[in-house]
Amino acid sequence: MPTLTLTPSLSHSTIAKLAECPTRYRLRTFTAWEGWRKSAPPEARQAYRLKQMKSLPALIGLAVEDACRWLVGEAKGGALHPPSLAVERALAALRRQWKEHESEGWRDDPKSCTAVMERYYGDACKVTEVRAKVERCIGDFHQRLLARLVDAPLLDIEPFGGFAWQGLRIFAAPDFAWRDDEGFHILDLKTGRPRPEHSAQLDLYSRQAFEADATLEAVRCELAYLDAGESSHELVLRRDRCGEPVAEGFLRRGRETLARYLVDGDVERFEPLPAAEWPMAPVSACRWCAFREVCDR
Repeated sequence: MPTLTLTPSLSHSTIAKLAECPTRYRLRTFTAWEGWRKSAPPEARQAYRLKQMKSLPALIGLAVEDACRWLVGEAKGGALHPPSLAVERALAALRRQWKEHESEGWRDDPKSCTAVMERYYGDACKVTEVRAKVERCIGDFHQRLLARLVDAPLLDIEPFGGFAWQGLRIFAAPDFAWRDDEGFHILDLKTGRPRPEHSAQLDLYSRQAFEADATLEAVRCELAYLDAGESSHELVLRRDRCGEPVAEGFLRRGRETLARYLVDGDVERFEPLPAAEWPMAPVSACRWCAFREVCDR
């Protein structure tokens, strides 16, 4: 088996999490490294298990997005299903994951078996609201976006696997992308609330498209907030902004933040400073963190 090497990478979510709580980034990235190995130290095994844990909102988002892609694929093949079938598909996936948590298979195989963060920590779960949220999100997608995507010549998202930038691997993959007579389009689905920082995510998606296709000059981007029934972010991004490539400033700030917690600020060497040098988020943010169990707070 080839030797795996921990290499530095960034994404929109990674940069946001690093800025919010550097300690969480350290636990996810460095402490959990090689925690999948049976021979790993107990603290690495534990951190890796917690890293693989999913929150209920995250699981809902993944189930809804999978159901929406299924609707598009079925419709392109000539089978136009009512939203209720996609809702049941998403709920079935969530029920499987709920049962996986109850089986506790994640204790030995956290990568393959789902652990639900709220259940693990005994947090309140508004399970009765899950169906309503799934129905709202899939209903909005079916009514507002499905027909447009069925007609669109969708592209394989696999080429959006990332690009190299200043010693880092940058990951940015939207839910849907296509090119037509009006240009290059990117559509990303959201099941949570609109957030101002999501505009930076569109920048990264566009930068990925520009890196993959040197002929592109502009990308039409859209964030569809399914639970709100609106597309709050729609814009056209050019290859250059204010004299530098799109998302350059966002990536530079993320790299500078990361370097602050590495030995000699060397991102390519990627060696962490001692744990005491990594700040923690305010206590109010801890309830959303899977690493409460191992945090020194």
